[in-house]
Amino acid sequence: MKHFSKHLLAGAAFALMSAVSPLAFAATPDDQLVIGTSLAQVLSLDPQQGTEVKTQEILANIYDRLVEFSSEDNYAVRPQLAESWDIDDTGITFHLRDAKFTSGNPVRAQDVVYSLVRLIKLDQSAAASFKNAGYTADRIESLVTAVDDKTVRIEMTDGVIPESLLYRLTMGTASVVDSVEVQKHVVNDDYGNEWLRTNAAGSGPFTLRRWTPNDIVLLEANADYWDGAPAMRRVAMRHAPESQAARLM
Repeated sequence: MKHFSKHLLAGAAFALMSAVSPLAFAATPDDQLVIGTSLAQVLSLDPQQGTEVKTQEILANIYDRLVEFSSEDNYAVRPQLAESWDIDDTGITFHLRDAKFTSGNPVRAQDVVYSLVRLIKLDQSAAASFKNAGYTADRIESLVTAVDDKTVRIEMTDGVIPESLLYRLTMGTASVVDSVEVQKHVVNDDYGNEWLRTNAAGSGPFTLRRWTPNDIVLLEANADYWDGAPAMRRVAMRHAPESQAARLM
């Protein structure tokens, strides 16, 4: 579980349960993980919309952010898509690593800008921590800019300091989406929300193969992940609303 367990911990605390197949079926292959858990609260897989804990666990494995929490280092902030960053008196400049979305499109500064603008302008509860810090719809496009394809600049507001801005950027709601792919699916200025509720456009260690509400979430390994392909080729999260049902599985 080279990546899956690490990214779950980054998203939220999560108990893994490998399901034992009934005798009528073949055993689960060693490179596949089956998790019995409740999927009842998974209502949208749009990273700038879904805030429920289970949703965030899934999204943490499909998408990357500029930075992430280190569960192994006292929850320090460490690089993810941003290889490094510089802090000055008025903002933070992030330098992106070479990475690709699962579509094959390169991760660019423009994708980061699009994702943060999208977060604020969708005006969902997911944006609350940024809006409370002064990143509002009428200001966001002047506060988050692409210096070039590999450099992103985020200005600070009166409501945030560098450390608190970095911690906000570790949240799943600050995930970076493939703007080229998402914009193909925009309907009525919805920033691709209808499409992203059930599809994925990320650069994470896994990609979304299938989601059937209250049934299954099936993730497939991203063989071209910038940090190396996951050890698990496939992860299936099966809906098991009751702990007793999960144990019987």
